[in-house]
Amino acid sequence: MLFSTVTAHLLFALPVMGGVLPSDNQEVRSESIPAGISVVLGKSDVVFARACTPIVEIPERRDLQLFSRAISADQKEALRLHNVARAKKKVRSMVWSPTLAGYALTYAKKLAKAGSLKHSAYEDRINQGENLAYAKSSQPITQPSVLGTKGWLAEIDNYHNEKIPQGDFAAYGHYTQIMWNTSTRFGIASVSDGKGAWYTVARYSKPGNINGLRPY
Repeated sequence: MLFSTVTAHLLFALPVMGGVLPSDNQEVRSESIPAGISVVLGKSDVVFARACTPIVEIPERRDLQLFSRAISADQKEALRLHNVARAKKKVRSMVWSPTLAGYALTYAKKLAKAGSLKHSAYEDRINQGENLAYAKSSQPITQPSVLGTKGWLAEIDNYHNEKIPQGDFAAYGHYTQIMWNTSTRFGIASVSDGKGAWYTVARYSKPGNINGLRPY
């Protein structure tokens, strides 16, 4: 099956703690984000199916050391927040995927090294949805994956049951990926750049935000 993705663009430059992230990222304003912490979201991702072959689950991998079976408290709480939101819309819970978490960690390391919030090419993550976030504070951040998740969930007020990508997709696309009813496996990882900033990547299987559909 051939796929492509497009990302919604927000046309402004965002200064963050003395630096400037790319102009197509969005800072979160939410009561769920503690004062003094800047959380910035990557672009929203849409998957376009170009052939009739169905989207499938990616297999769990047990052959590489990268795919640790352990889950941190930060990751566990991020998963819980995902499932609390899904339960409110009667969408079944997602389960933790060490494989997706491993892929997320690999890409989060690349983002932290590059200082970027650019989505990976869909060809490099076939059958995986992706949410991105960045957090920075003058104080230590202990739960970057939770902060990213809260930022994505804060988009709930911007979604009004549109088909993807109708309406203001840039303002709700992270939320709809979280809520996608066929996204049943989840992994998330965060990596520090060593300068007080954290880059968070979440991966989902099956991918959500399928063009022309609704999440639930």
